[in-house]
Amino acid sequence: MLIDAHLVPLLTRANTASISNRKAETLGYFADECLPHTDTPSYEPSPLQIQQGDLENDAISAVMQGQMTFGIALTGSAMQSYGSGQNLTIVMQHFRSSAMLLVTVQRPDITSFQDLSGKMIALFPGGDQAEPLAAFHKYGVTGYTTLLEGQTPLELVSTGQYRVDAVAAMTYNELAQLYEAVNNNTGMLYQPSELQIFDMNKLGTAMLEDGIFARSDWLAIPQNQNITRRFIRAVAKGWIYCRDNEAACIDFLYDHGPHQGWMIREVNRIMWPSPDGLGVMDESLFDLSVQVLTSTLGLNNTHGGPISNVYDTSYAEWVVGSLEEEGLDVRGLGWNKSSWHICMNPGQTTFHLCDAVEATICSPGSEPESAGVCAPCPAGLYSSEYGTGIVCAPCPDGTFSAVSKNSTGYENQVGGTVCLGCPAGTKMSGDQVVCIRPGTAATLGDLLSENKDEIALFGSVTGIAMLTYLWLNSRYPDADNTVIPKVFLAGMDFVVEISFIRLVASSAPTSYLIVSSFFFGLKIFAQLLLACAFVDYETRNAGFVDWVRVNAQALSIGVVLSVLNAECIVIIGCRVGGWEAFSSPLSNIGVQWVNVWSFAILVVDKIPLLIVQILLLINQGWQLPPVLAISASLAIMIQGILKWAFVGVSVRRGKPVSSKDPDAETPAPPPGMILGTANDNDGAKKRISFFAPAPLPVRPPATLPRRDDIRNRIVAMQEQLIELEVEKHRREGLEGAAAQRKVLESMEERVRDLKVELEKGAG
Repeated sequence: MLIDAHLVPLLTRANTASISNRKAETLGYFADECLPHTDTPSYEPSPLQIQQGDLENDAISAVMQGQMTFGIALTGSAMQSYGSGQNLTIVMQHFRSSAMLLVTVQRPDITSFQDLSGKMIALFPGGDQAEPLAAFHKYGVTGYTTLLEGQTPLELVSTGQYRVDAVAAMTYNELAQLYEAVNNNTGMLYQPSELQIFDMNKLGTAMLEDGIFARSDWLAIPQNQNITRRFIRAVAKGWIYCRDNEAACIDFLYDHGPHQGWMIREVNRIMWPSPDGLGVMDESLFDLSVQVLTSTLGLNNTHGGPISNVYDTSYAEWVVGSLEEEGLDVRGLGWNKSSWHICMNPGQTTFHLCDAVEATICSPGSEPESAGVCAPCPAGLYSSEYGTGIVCAPCPDGTFSAVSKNSTGYENQVGGTVCLGCPAGTKMSGDQVVCIRPGTAATLGDLLSENKDEIALFGSVTGIAMLTYLWLNSRYPDADNTVIPKVFLAGMDFVVEISFIRLVASSAPTSYLIVSSFFFGLKIFAQLLLACAFVDYETRNAGFVDWVRVNAQALSIGVVLSVLNAECIVIIGCRVGGWEAFSSPLSNIGVQWVNVWSFAILVVDKIPLLIVQILLLINQGWQLPPVLAISASLAIMIQGILKWAFVGVSVRRGKPVSSKDPDAETPAPPPGMILGTANDNDGAKKRISFFAPAPLPVRPPATLPRRDDIRNRIVAMQEQLIELEVEKHRREGLEGAAAQRKVLESMEERVRDLKVELEKGAG
């Protein structure tokens, strides 16, 4: 048997077009048919021999001269030989479609088949020219020049000057050779998108190709007909095996490379599916081949009968029935495998077969998601190459994926093209691939864990403030105990804000520093101004003025504390422990309004600072100063909201701040009135009122006064009473010494009452 190798011009190797015959022998199919086999050519009809053909050792000539019994040739060539008088018959037509192509590189002057007019075209010699010539005639391609192609089609891509404009190529061989060539412009293998392929099947000028034939006179002998059927059955079983076991058939070849893998897939694609059964001639395809051949190379018929007498389907039909009885699939209707792709991925020096996904070209930072579709690398993975076979790889330990070398996010990014380490001035955050600045944590939990001492101190100050309040509230229930812990919290808030502004100055944008510094300074100025306005308001209170004369230093401390929060100045009137420094007589209205306005100042200050603090956490990660500042600010604002809601109602209704206030039992007098006591005729005390120069109402202390305070009050009251009594008696008509005596008598009575009060206070 001689196998025509001009379809796959590898002169010294077994080629894929004949692989089924060799696999049939290896698997014992020929032996099963009682057809002994040898690879040694003796040009004798027995035993069975398989010989590799070449361009000089023509299969038709060898069979006609009796050197070989069976041969494989193009159906068109067999028809031409038959029409010229040769005595041959096609017994098996296993190739059902054409593998012939014309291929060009993508170029602006060739966008359609008609653009091949006037171009240089390399064609195969002999009968293979019929299909492209028929296509030229059908589509009006003229003025072209043909060049007989040598061993490979690489003349098309061997130079950028296009030595030829188009080349003939078989799908199972020369097309793969083009895809195996490197495009010097890209440094990659040629891609399908870079070539333009004209398929003879789609152009309507395809011819049937490989078929097995024998001499007609030899087939006339009944014994030889039996040999033919057994031979075809063994070959068919070999093709069925290679359809279902491509890898095993590739391994059988002398060359196990990717080119042979491509070839066997493409050979299977032009054989399967075979609706009529493997090897049975399709009459419609045969008639088309006759038309193409007649219109191009010409087809004579010296036998006199129809040209269709060149084939006899009875042998293949018998084989189909016989193998179906054995349970073999001789039609392959469910077989529909796609073509392989050829890849040489970045960093590789040899090509290999690949699927459509691996063959998808992706840019750095992405990898194939499906055929022709690339997806960005997930965070933590990267790809730096352009080409096929791209796989996103994980970044090494201690680095993070970044879109570019100039990325400043310092954390894993989607679509990474490089892996970067933490820049100077930053560090890795635990097990997470995130770069953070010193003093910064990736999560709130990490921040709390890394700053346990500072968090404990913050909590301790808060706890001390609360315990102080509880202790004072139990010890001095009538005092204003909330102001003491308020001083603790305000001081802590002040320190935390200073720490935050220092952080902003060292690492945050200038705009953050401007906003933070402005509102922090505005708060200090506004709180101090409010404290000064409060003191000025209280100076109209005679009792406050008297207290200031004795406790000027305590007032100074209160004003200094107002820098933290204007409410802190109220500490001078909280009446804790009965201490003189905490016993200033303050007006209810003044205290209420300092609370309200202090809270308003707090809101104006805190909201912009909170925004800056949150932005800093978002942009730079978790840091202790802004976290503590936010916590302190929220705590003070919540306390302020609750207190404002209560104080605001009291101010609008003219009620005292607390039920503990003595004024809750005695409503504040109207302007121009002052309260006092006097004895009536039966010795009982009663409330009296005198017209006076309208001093503000004084909030009396909730506990018994100290001795010094009583003395001061006695002196002040004596002076005031003398003026009031004199004025009263003048209005009643008393003159001179009589009026003075009357005043002295009244004064002596009041002095006695105060002395009694003094004795109670001393006790």
